[in-house]
Amino acid sequence: MLEIEEIAGDSAYPVLVLSGRLVGNHIPKIKKICDHYLEMGKSVTIDLLDVNFIDPAGLRTLQELRCRGVDLVNCSFYISTEIDKFKC
Repeated sequence: MLEIEEIAGDSAYPVLVLSGRLVGNHIPKIKKICDHYLEMGKSVTIDLLDVNFIDPAGLRTLQELRCRGVDLVNCSFYISTEIDKFKC
């Protein structure tokens, strides 16, 4: 299960705080939220501090979002290393 909390959704810098498991069935919702904010010209941040598992589809999604300008914060060392392998 993945919980998504939107913080400061009306500001220019919305933050999505994710908690739980980032797996395939949650990806469309995350993409939709990010797309919404990016289309409005806002800078999006995803906080991954409380994410305890990411499947390959979730990792690819984070890589793609980062290439689109989404900031990823509080990543584990492993996740940061895997994301850094992906070139935009």
